[in-house]
Amino acid sequence: MINKFYILLFPIFLFNSLFSQNDNLDINQESLFINNADSLKLEDFKNENLDSSDAIAIKSNPLEGFNLGFTGSTGFINGDFITNTPLGGSVVLTTPYGLKLGALDFQVSLAFGSYQGKTPNGDYSPTVIGIGGNLTLFEMLFYEGHVGNVGAGPGGRGFGGVSLEKLMNKGLGLPINILVGAEGFLSTKLDETGDESSYWGGLGIRFDYSF
Repeated sequence: MINKFYILLFPIFLFNSLFSQNDNLDINQESLFINNADSLKLEDFKNENLDSSDAIAIKSNPLEGFNLGFTGSTGFINGDFITNTPLGGSVVLTTPYGLKLGALDFQVSLAFGSYQGKTPNGDYSPTVIGIGGNLTLFEMLFYEGHVGNVGAGPGGRGFGGVSLEKLMNKGLGLPINILVGAEGFLSTKLDETGDESSYWGGLGIRFDYSF
């Protein structure tokens, strides 16, 4: 009778033992995952069932799509009020925001520049601050324009020419681009001494870095 009683209870003890082991195993695995969370790398998630939003959060770069460029220019034409064509450079931040119309790409950009020249009133050191955009056709021909402040009054900046993006980015796989063209400036008020408006322009070369 006793043997039959143990035989009846044996499956219950076995089931309870297996269930307890599974609980301990789950707890240990969860503890191990949490304790080592700081040491996990992107490669550790390749075979995990992550949804697309998790993958984007891991791989996202907050600066991706932004370009930072420096344009240096040598002036060779200018208006009557300028006696020595200004020389200098501009920093241009190109954002990923814009639109695409067929083969034409438009992107919003910001520009800041500093130049040195001369007028009849003496040394001329205009600064350029503007907001505008970049137009690129067939990833080769480009034009960018900015409106804002040039010198002591409202004005604008323009730069257009040839982009070597296909060669530098896609051909050589480099995160830089070289743009060569003509750069020009227009100011409705060159300095604080009067209301003289004028312009200047020359050859510009820009180096862009893509984040």
